[in-house]
Amino acid sequence: MANQMQLSLDEIISYVLQRVEALSANEENLKTKQNIVNRILYKKGLITEEEIKESILDEYKMLKALGAVEEDPSEELVESLKRGIVTWLACDTEAIKASMAEYQKKLEELAAEAKKPKIEVANAGVLDRLDAATQKAQQSGGKLIL
Repeated sequence: MANQMQLSLDEIISYVLQRVEALSANEENLKTKQNIVNRILYKKGLITEEEIKESILDEYKMLKALGAVEEDPSEELVESLKRGIVTWLACDTEAIKASMAEYQKKLEELAAEAKKPKIEVANAGVLDRLDAATQKAQQSGGKLIL
C-alpha cells in the first residue's frame, strides 16, 4: 500500500491562510509599483485628465458589453472617478485626507441609521391571518407565540 500523507484540517487551513497572505502582500507590492509608474507618466504629461476620462468611459463601455453593468455611467460618476484618480496621481494628500474623512462620516451616518429601530406596519391581510391564527390557537387550547 502506498504511503498516504494525512493532513489535519488545521494544517490545511493554516496553509491556505498563508497563501492568501502571500497573495495579498504580492498584490499590495504590485499596486505600489503601478502607482509609482503611473505617477511618473502623469508628471511627464503622458497621462492627461482627458485621457483618464476617456479610459473611464471605455472601461464602462466594455463592462456594459460584457453584461457586468446595465447602464452607462453618469457624467457625475465619471467626473468623480476622474477627480479621484487625478488626486491620487498628483499625491494630493490633503484632498485624499478630506475624502477619507468624508467617507468615514458617511459610514458613521449609515451605521447610526442602521441602529435606529424600524417600525413596520403590517397590511390588512397579515393582520387577518394573525387574528385567524390567534382564534384557532385559543379554540384548541394552545397559545400563539409571537
